[in-house]
Parts: sequence; structure tokens; C-alpha cells
Amino acid sequence: MQTIMHPSTRTPLIYKIGVVSTLISLMAGALTGLMTYVTVGYTDAFGRHWLASFGLAIGVMVPLGVFTMAALSRLLAKVMHRHTPTRQNIVSGALMALIMESLLAASTAWRTTGLANISEYGQAWFTGFISALPVGLCLSITMALWAKPRLQRFMAS
Repeated sequence: MQTIMHPSTRTPLIYKIGVVSTLISLMAGALTGLMTYVTVGYTDAFGRHWLASFGLAIGVMVPLGVFTMAALSRLLAKVMHRHTPTRQNIVSGALMALIMESLLAASTAWRTTGLANISEYGQAWFTGFISALPVGLCLSITMALWAKPRLQRFMAS
């Protein structure tokens, strides 16, 4: 049963933006922080590298991830139409973790090592990706199974 809300009792848009921005910032910050740490260690340059990686993640990678998630959800709904929404969400969460970890590792490696030495860049990408993947998988699957349904209800309110 769906509740009909009076327009004046709807959640203000600014609250919705705040909640989504906070979740995205926490996830991107934690993952880029971990990737930066395993790449450069906790040195004097850590803060500068992490802020650059975080800024790139928020400005480029997160919007790309939002569009990727929407497209992936539509694709999985078609391909996995005989499976439950929970199973679709698990697959979606795992695939999004792989995609986003790969993109975040690429941007973090670029911000910390540059592209002058491809071998060094590749090692930084791999180290960042492998180190953050368990965290990313946990976050993505938790988001897909627990937070996504609640966020959808909150955003519709």
C-alpha cells in the first residue's frame, strides 16, 4: 500500500541532495583514502594526493558512476528478469564495485604517480584496486541490499 503525502509534507529537495551527497562523499573519501595510503603511504604528500584523488572522484568518477549504475540496473532488469530484485541488486552491487573500484584506482594512481612511467602507474592501479576491492564490495552490496531500497523510498517522499 502506498501512502499519499500532502505536498507540504514532502521531504525538501535540499535534504535529499544532502543525504545522497554525504553517502557519496563518505564512500569516495574512504576508498580514495585507502587507495592513496597503499600507493604513497602516510607521508607528507598523503593529504595533497588524497585531496586531489577525492576531488577527481567527486567531480568525474561519481557522476560517471551514477550513469553507469542507472544503465546497469536497466540492463540487469532485462537480462535477469526471472530473478528476484534481491538477486539483481547483489549482482548490480558486485559489478558496480568492480567498475567503480577500477575507475577510482585509475584516477588515484594517475594523481599519485602520473603517467610518465606506465609500469609504476600499473602497479599503483593494481595495488589500489586490490586493496580497496574488499571494502568496495562490502559497501556496494550493502548499498544495493540495504541502503538502495531505503534511499528510493526517501527520494520518493
